[in-house]
Amino acid sequence: MGWIDTLKQWFNITEPEETPEERQKAEELRNEFKERYHNFKVLLAANQKSLEGMAEIEHALVGNKPFPITFIRSKCTDVAVNVLRMIRNLELLAPEKYDMLSPVFFQIRKSVDDILMEKRPLIPRDIVVPLQLPKSQENKLKNGNSYDQDSLALKLPSDLVGSKMASLAEIGRCCNVNIPLGFVITSYAYDLFVHAGEEGVQTEIDRLVQTTDHDDMEAMHLLSGKIRQMIIQAKIPDAVKKEIETAWDKIESEHNIMDKSPLRVALRSSALGEDSMKSSFAGQYHSELNVSRESLFEAYKTVVASKYTLHAMMYRINKGFRDEDLPMAVGCVQMVDAVVGGVMYSGNPVDKSDNSIFINSVFGLPKAVVDGALPSDLFVVSRNGLKIIRQEIVVKEKKFVCYPEEGVFRTEVAEDQRNIASISSDQVIELAKIALRLEEHFGSTQDIEWAVDNVGNLLILQSRPLQQNSSNDQQDDFTGYGNSDETISIEDRLSPEQKRYIEKNLISREGISASPGTASGEAFVALKHVDILRFPVCSVLIIRQALPEWASVVARASAIVSEQGSAASHLASVAREFRVPAIFGVKGITSAVTQGEQITVNADITAVWRGKSFENGECLENIIDTINTDDHNVNDGRQNFDKWIDNSGCSLK
Repeated sequence: MGWIDTLKQWFNITEPEETPEERQKAEELRNEFKERYHNFKVLLAANQKSLEGMAEIEHALVGNKPFPITFIRSKCTDVAVNVLRMIRNLELLAPEKYDMLSPVFFQIRKSVDDILMEKRPLIPRDIVVPLQLPKSQENKLKNGNSYDQDSLALKLPSDLVGSKMASLAEIGRCCNVNIPLGFVITSYAYDLFVHAGEEGVQTEIDRLVQTTDHDDMEAMHLLSGKIRQMIIQAKIPDAVKKEIETAWDKIESEHNIMDKSPLRVALRSSALGEDSMKSSFAGQYHSELNVSRESLFEAYKTVVASKYTLHAMMYRINKGFRDEDLPMAVGCVQMVDAVVGGVMYSGNPVDKSDNSIFINSVFGLPKAVVDGALPSDLFVVSRNGLKIIRQEIVVKEKKFVCYPEEGVFRTEVAEDQRNIASISSDQVIELAKIALRLEEHFGSTQDIEWAVDNVGNLLILQSRPLQQNSSNDQQDDFTGYGNSDETISIEDRLSPEQKRYIEKNLISREGISASPGTASGEAFVALKHVDILRFPVCSVLIIRQALPEWASVVARASAIVSEQGSAASHLASVAREFRVPAIFGVKGITSAVTQGEQITVNADITAVWRGKSFENGECLENIIDTINTDDHNVNDGRQNFDKWIDNSGCSLK
């Protein structure tokens, strides 16, 4: 018994018993307090979560790491949910006092959604558009009638057919240059396809993309497979099929006039944003070659589905494009059964100061050059008098050719052709003239894909703005796409200590510079495509072939070294876009380095060596400064991952 109870007994103090009404009221007060306390805790938790969401958005905006629009959408949704939860709990804590908050909240939410969820309007337009002019208009031009080359009648709208096909049509219509017969399955046809049915596949695609963590490469890989399978299984609307079949009939009738063999076509991606000045999307989407009429619609769906390959999605994310802003138009052009083909640049891709014309060529289809799968001949033409100032003839053991029925395959080059030039000097000069013509027409240096058919006709398959990187004043010391056959002498640029360190740790001094600059990091040897999923940020990517699929990790890499490939390949173009140093053609590099060891790649002098610092503490950046006198040449464009670099210890100058 406590002392209070003792006092109560002494003074005969008794407490009155609670009535049932009083007990009920007390219980109600306790329950109300518990409920209000719970509401208050929920309000505080929602406030904390909304602040965290806003902080994440702010951190993303002021940081250098790229993020997709889905990140902003999901974070804004999180913030909105928690702010609404705060409002609802405030209303419970103080009824009628905060009634004005809800209308204001929903007004703000609508304004935000109008911006974030903005969709392209589905305005009825042409489902199919021909590449060539109507015969009546074409005859007028052939008869010498004057016309305005800037006339809209001669150009196709890029928002309908994509920049790639718009440029190809313009070349044929305005530049007096041969292009294949063909038509474009437009972006409006794409919209009809992905929105067909009650909801269409686009609704589910949007949901899947928004709920996937784009930093999780394995999750992105699974997402890619799921979306592509959905597209392949989707049904093309009958209206779209009918227009495509009509367009096929038209070009088939023209084809049969000149060629009695069955018509085969190439289906080439032409998404909006592709082949633009700052974003080439080089090799990110798929092309289907040598397609018959029977396989046309399945091939179309395959090209559309390639919008969601892992490397295409990562490219869009790293470039900051919204998925819904880039519908996929598809070019359907007559297949050129090329005897020889390749890629040419109207300027030096790794040196803006060099205006020479660079022509890469192989026997067979140009696919071997753009995929970086096979070595190619190189011809460098001076603009002064259009003279060949340099040529490199490689051994060409393989080539890609068309199957008689459908598809393409790799086969042997005849023994007597392997060591000879794939094109003649006259063809080199003819190509150079076309490169200059296209550069003048489009007003910028051009990246051009070309082919010569089995009767000797030269056709242009694609032309887009060339992505060029600046370099230092010593550019003529480059290998590969430099102005001289001589390579730089490291000994002339280094102190005795530096020279001994480099000589001791040198791995390779061969290959070509596909993208200039210098960087160091841990070597990551990727022998299988699945290795993409475990690629560490800021590592040096070591591969056997410079295939476009590796583009998904380019923005995360500090440098790239490949055993095969050329500076004209798609992967080289993407590396230059992201300013990632790259050396291609380094034989045996996958076995010459150890997984995880620290290496340095100097693409300007095509050198790879072990380590990033001297044993005496002198930083490797001193070597880099000695070799490269111009700071902007030493991977200055890799700002997207500066913070990751600082945290990971990856050495970039």
